[in-house]
Amino acid sequence: MRRSILVIICCLAISIPSFAQKKRRVYIDHSDSLVSNVGVAHNADRLIGNVVVRHQGAIMKCDSAYFYSKENRVDAFGRVHITQGDSINLSGNSLEYDGNTSTALIRGLVELKDPSLVLTTDELEYNLDDGVAYYNTGGTIVDSLNTLNSVVGRYYAASKMLFFKDSVEVVNKDFTLKSDTLKYDTEAKKVYISGPTHIDGTSGYLYSESGWYETITQDAELYRNSRMGNEKQELRCDTLLYNKASGEAYAYHNVQLEDFKSKLEIRGEEGFYFEKSKRGMVTKSALLLQYDKKDTLYLHADTLLTRPIADSIPDQKMFLAYNRVRFYRKDMQGKCDSLAYSAQDSIMRMYFAPVIWAMKNQMTADSITYTNKIEDPDLLNLYNDAFMVSKDSLEMYNQISGKNMTGYIYNNHLKVLDVLGNGQTIYYVKDKDSMLGVNKAECSNIRIKLKDNQIDRISFITSPKMDFFPPSDFTSQDLKLPLFKWEEEIRPKSALDVFNYDAYKEEEVIDRNLGEQVSKKDILEKVRKSLRNSDKK
Repeated sequence: MRRSILVIICCLAISIPSFAQKKRRVYIDHSDSLVSNVGVAHNADRLIGNVVVRHQGAIMKCDSAYFYSKENRVDAFGRVHITQGDSINLSGNSLEYDGNTSTALIRGLVELKDPSLVLTTDELEYNLDDGVAYYNTGGTIVDSLNTLNSVVGRYYAASKMLFFKDSVEVVNKDFTLKSDTLKYDTEAKKVYISGPTHIDGTSGYLYSESGWYETITQDAELYRNSRMGNEKQELRCDTLLYNKASGEAYAYHNVQLEDFKSKLEIRGEEGFYFEKSKRGMVTKSALLLQYDKKDTLYLHADTLLTRPIADSIPDQKMFLAYNRVRFYRKDMQGKCDSLAYSAQDSIMRMYFAPVIWAMKNQMTADSITYTNKIEDPDLLNLYNDAFMVSKDSLEMYNQISGKNMTGYIYNNHLKVLDVLGNGQTIYYVKDKDSMLGVNKAECSNIRIKLKDNQIDRISFITSPKMDFFPPSDFTSQDLKLPLFKWEEEIRPKSALDVFNYDAYKEEEVIDRNLGEQVSKKDILEKVRKSLRNSDKK
């Protein structure tokens, strides 16, 4: 009895691994002839004519083959054709098939078809178990909308997904996509971007390093180093949402909208661009930079917008700034509530309590325009209640007021100022470091010439009314004209200072742009980084 049990246990020990190691056999269903010749192929049967091989539900056909029964593999030649249900149809010139791993290596004019696409390549490896095909020598995939080319490709039959790497190109009737790495959903016709990717269309281009692109609707969600534009302008950001049908783009984080022709750039944390109307908007720490041969203008407002001057001339742009506008340039600074800049005539228009500082001079009016010309002089126009004041070396305020004023700026310096209507002046006369007196005058039209940013000569065009007071005779009332207001404390002192509002005096503030509690340090550090990037350009 004990010996019988021992024999049974030994038999079980032998049979269990033998069963586990059972191979999934390759079967020969048909061949016109079969030849066994060790001189031709060792341990192989040669199959000739209308060969049909079957394995795990897949049918393989060819003109001739070598069948290695012990190794459970087949080498096939001539009009090789593999079918697997209704999903896979694979053909080529030659085949190496391993039944143990269900792996087919097919070479020469390879073509793989499924109901939605055709893949062609020179060499393809396909696993019949997991439905994964891959090539490393270049391939092309064509579906109903797109042609896809790459050096390396992977096809996943179950999920209908394709993976591409190295010199990837997607060609569509409306665009061409080039990338280093991407995935493609053959059913949704959707591209998933995971590397530097350029998309060039008829109306412009897209670029990103992460996200997805819908090839049917041409909608996109892009998440890293994203940009869109054309030869005239470009929108850059971290995250970009784009809808082709509406032409609307939404940009978030490190937003930059640049107009190449106008040499203008708008930055912020959130932006919108409307492709059809050519309108754009940037908010949240918004900053406009204007580059020219003289200097760079830095302008901040709660909201910055760009739009065509008119629909009939879309290439000529208008730039608008709303609420708490402040700007800085080395030779000129300013503030107002609203501002408009026309690229067509290079005129900047300032509204609602505008102030301009030009070197030692401060100018105010109901509205102000500044015309930046290619050749000097630039023009400064002050409309209604125009007023200019400057502080001299003796801490006295020279003042000029009038209905309107026109200033002429040469080489970034105010040289001539014409007062047009209701002119009044207070001018302190001095001899080196001593005060001689104050000259008060009224005249309809006045011309003032400046030297070294200070009043050098005053010419009264019509009959003036003039009074001179020695220092002992003038009172504090004599020292100021009705429009006098000295606002040096709010003057922007640097490019970074355009963000410096009274609300930022506390270390922890409410950023009215962001609508959340943030630190002054964080806000200014973000702006410093933005300006450093600008300087590199």
